[in-house]
Amino acid sequence: MTALPQDVVAELKDRIAELEQRLQAGAADNGRLARELASSRERQKASAEILATIAGTTGEAEQALQQIAETTARLFGASSVSIQLAENGEWGKAYRYGASAQRIRAAVPLADLKVGGRNLPGAVVGRNQQIDVPDLDHPAPDVADFPGLPHARAAGTRTMCGTPLRSKGTAIGSLIVHRDRLEPFSDEELALLQSFADQAAIAIENARLFNETRDALERQTATADVLQIISRSAFDLSSVLQTLIEVAAKLCRADQAQIYRRQGEVYRSAATCGNMREAYRAIEQRGVISPGPDTLVGRVALEARPVQIADAWNDPHYGPKDDARLGNLHSMLGVPLLRDGELVGAFALARDHVEPFADREIELVRTFADQAVIAIENTRLFNETKDALARQTATADILRVISRSPTDVQPVFDAIVQTVVRLVGCETAFIQRCDGKYFWSVARCTREEGLMTVINPRHAPIDPSANFPSRAIVGRTTLHLSDWSRIELPEFERRIQEQLGYQSAVYLPLLRDGECIGVLGLAGSRPGMFGETEIALAEAFRDQALIAIENTRLFKETQEALERQTATSEILKVIASSPSDVQPVFDAIATSSKRLIGGFSTAVFRFVDGIAHLAAFTPTSPGADELLKAGFPSPVERFEPFALAQGGKPIQVADIATLPDTGIKEIARARGFRSMLFAPLMSSGVPIGLISVTRIEAGSFIDHHVQLLQTFADQAVIAIENAHLFEQVEAKTRELTESLQQQTATADVLKAISRSAFDL
Repeated sequence: MTALPQDVVAELKDRIAELEQRLQAGAADNGRLARELASSRERQKASAEILATIAGTTGEAEQALQQIAETTARLFGASSVSIQLAENGEWGKAYRYGASAQRIRAAVPLADLKVGGRNLPGAVVGRNQQIDVPDLDHPAPDVADFPGLPHARAAGTRTMCGTPLRSKGTAIGSLIVHRDRLEPFSDEELALLQSFADQAAIAIENARLFNETRDALERQTATADVLQIISRSAFDLSSVLQTLIEVAAKLCRADQAQIYRRQGEVYRSAATCGNMREAYRAIEQRGVISPGPDTLVGRVALEARPVQIADAWNDPHYGPKDDARLGNLHSMLGVPLLRDGELVGAFALARDHVEPFADREIELVRTFADQAVIAIENTRLFNETKDALARQTATADILRVISRSPTDVQPVFDAIVQTVVRLVGCETAFIQRCDGKYFWSVARCTREEGLMTVINPRHAPIDPSANFPSRAIVGRTTLHLSDWSRIELPEFERRIQEQLGYQSAVYLPLLRDGECIGVLGLAGSRPGMFGETEIALAEAFRDQALIAIENTRLFKETQEALERQTATSEILKVIASSPSDVQPVFDAIATSSKRLIGGFSTAVFRFVDGIAHLAAFTPTSPGADELLKAGFPSPVERFEPFALAQGGKPIQVADIATLPDTGIKEIARARGFRSMLFAPLMSSGVPIGLISVTRIEAGSFIDHHVQLLQTFADQAVIAIENAHLFEQVEAKTRELTESLQQQTATADVLKAISRSAFDL
């Protein structure tokens, strides 16, 4: 056999060595792949176990979260794992595995680790991202001052990682993993940790949805049962309230529950259930609760919102601690019964141990409180319907009286006081009118004597210290005096009590545009005779009295408006028929203004070239008329009203007696009037005249009379300006006629010249 060349042998040896290296590398890769496959299978198995636990989770997520912590520790070779939940910026439940996490929590209290603060779990939640600390001996600058890291290192931790638990993109907790060796987490491990954290969030969400679904089903079932009872017992309020309190106690795990209803300013028990001890039951049944901080229902009455007492035995503000101990009551919940924002009662639930009521339980009791309000409202509406039928019949009768008496309110007043006595059952009903200074009776009816005719009523001064009607008039609000024996009576009412035996009364003011124009009064022979129902009924009749007064006022105003329009139309006709003569207009204005304003006398003055002229007036007596005419013409500076006319607005003199001794005062004495109203005649901002209306009695003129006189003044100005324009037109016409005649003559001369140019 021929030996191979040395170079060939060397090449073969090199190839054999290369193949051996490849075989060794392949074996190493196979081992690595085998390990990775085993690790992947273990992770898949761990994920499957966690998912199986989550699938089996019902209303509690604790088991799944604890398993996630343990599985994470086993899979990642972690010395400790903790899951810390957070809600609304506060830490919630925690699940820990391993001594390291426990040691850190003991060294750093949870209260010192703020959510979102500079600590690992807080930063994970606040930043909503993973925070990896590969080496606790050399942490990154942004985590170096975290207070838990030194304690973790002291417990033997070398590597840590925090991963956020997310729900709908929001961090709701953190998953913290410790390794007691220097082994940074790989990218694959970090991704797997986020997967476990997401599974933990799924477990929490599943438990929440399960609990919400279960609670919703229980609430719907209970609500359906209650609504059925309400529909079957629409007017049996006690049965409905009893069912509500029993269902609320059952669903909220309360050992005792009660419903309180408001009666005036106090609250009384209307339904109760539970294992209330007999001694405590006796205390509750005989007592009433007033608003105040020392009791559960009292606090609800004060705050009009749900109130919790964590432990009545140790609450510093809860007063009847002996009663709470007697009834073995600790945690308490009170929920208000609100109707249109008004408190009508309260739910009260209590437990025989310390366990505050959860938010969902409070919301559930709110639902039952709403149903209780519905039941109370149904009963109230039923009772009100019966009362309303009687009121409607009485109202219809009174409205018929109103329709038959558009100009006279007395029949309406008489019908109202008779109806009030009959429906309310009081001893007396009366209506009084007032004018700002005095009040007087206009209608009165008693149970024994019936309708009483009021003739020449006495006008009493409005004085709140002297009588009750004055208090209602001045206060402009209903005055209810339920028990006269408990108040200090003015002398006037004391005499009435002695003579007629009244013990209670209600005074309802008649208000129009915020001003009191009268009072409807009711009086009874026993205390507490007038409750909310009786007062509401009286208010309805009070409103009818106002309707009658307003109808009469509007009817009269309509009549007056028609008369004003007629007078205005007549004056405009006079203006149209006398374009060049203003005297008929002045005469018509003087007559109409006196009649429509209800004046004693009227006068129209003109200012011409600084002289005041008496243009028209209505006569009073021959002597007074001559005195008036003798003062005119007169320079305007000596005519006292001229100064008043400069402002361009109507001026009133409520009482001539308040003026100094002048010519106006002398004329007033002679003609016999006490008050005056002036309306200036203004043209281009300059007074050209004045209209005056007088009255025998002192007092102010009402607004629409002032406006009416201003209208007459404007018409007088129109008449004056029309006459002035008419005169200007006539003068212009005359000028044009003369000019035309001159032009015609000139034309004739020019024609003659043109025909006879050489015949001079």
